[in-house]
Amino acid sequence: PEYHAMRWIAHEPSNEFKTFYELNRAEDYEDYVTALKNYKAPAQNFVFASNEGDIAIWVNGLFPNKWEHQGRTVSDGTDPAYDWQGWIPRDHVPHIKNPERGFVSSANQESAAPDYPYYLDDDFAPFERGRRINDLLESMENITPQDMQEMQMDDYSYYAATLLPSLLMWTDQSSLSPEEQVLYDLLEEWNYHMDAEELTPSIFRQWASNFYGAVLYDEYETTEASLRYPSRDIFVERVKTDPDFSFIDDLTTEGVETREDLALATLKETYSELTTAWGALGDQWKWGVAINNDIDHLANIPGLGAENLFSSGSSDAVNATRGGNGPSWRMVVELGPEVKGWGVYPGGASGNPGSPNYDSMIETWRTGGLFELDFFKEEPSDFNYKLSLKSADS
Repeated sequence: PEYHAMRWIAHEPSNEFKTFYELNRAEDYEDYVTALKNYKAPAQNFVFASNEGDIAIWVNGLFPNKWEHQGRTVSDGTDPAYDWQGWIPRDHVPHIKNPERGFVSSANQESAAPDYPYYLDDDFAPFERGRRINDLLESMENITPQDMQEMQMDDYSYYAATLLPSLLMWTDQSSLSPEEQVLYDLLEEWNYHMDAEELTPSIFRQWASNFYGAVLYDEYETTEASLRYPSRDIFVERVKTDPDFSFIDDLTTEGVETREDLALATLKETYSELTTAWGALGDQWKWGVAINNDIDHLANIPGLGAENLFSSGSSDAVNATRGGNGPSWRMVVELGPEVKGWGVYPGGASGNPGSPNYDSMIETWRTGGLFELDFFKEEPSDFNYKLSLKSADS
């Protein structure tokens, strides 16, 4: 359009700093809720726990009251029908306190049930990590900090668990070469854990990517329009439940392809690509190598990051490590008469590349270790330096 405008929540008056100021002084659930009222954007999940046994979560922010799918496309700003219809009432924002299941959780998946009466947009993370976290928490009893630490490193893939059985079922084994059959057998025996030491996660990820592309690329890459690809969980659901899904057919061929055709072709393609890249099946196929886990310098300065960390996890696992992305700060807090905490951040305690502490925590982070955190109730008497913040008029 020749003239256009955008409205953004972050342009609305707000005082996010006051939220954190008050949270740092909160004594109970009511103080926590009061502090959150100052926070408008960007929306965040705020979790609450007290040493009295209360737990809660608020999907917190200022949310416009929109009709379903409003904002997906450019709208006519001269028509009041496209205006935001006020705000979702504060008390109607998704939240829960002390649920019967005994825990609250979030992994950025959809925040409300299908019967939620307001439209919160539809750009959420796939369900996989949230479901796995819920599964693990529901199975635990007398949870310890060690249990939570181990859960942070969980590498189970619901993406594999939901897609791979169908890919195997659709593949005609009689059409596989002996070498391709070896890959099939490895996949058939796999437990869906994205373990750095295993070869099978590398095979699955390449096959899943090739199959996704075989279904969608001929439609999405042959148009001048900039189309948004479906999330992997929506793709899996649709391709599994609808054998006549029109996107399955390859528009560049005269025949009409089926799921079985694409599964077989893409497994063969996967074998060819992986052997070309890494040679014969062996240690070089391990997921810890294929994951390509790099921790780049914040300014992307060459030589000041850490590359090729041999790591478990994946984007759809609780340990969401993949490529240059992943869970940076990990922390476990134990509430009680005395608050205790453990945490780690990749890198070190010094920002000086010449310091031995510049990257001293990377290995601890990579292997899922945590350091006990100091929680000072009064100013320590022994320290190397002190930083004081003063107002401009002091």
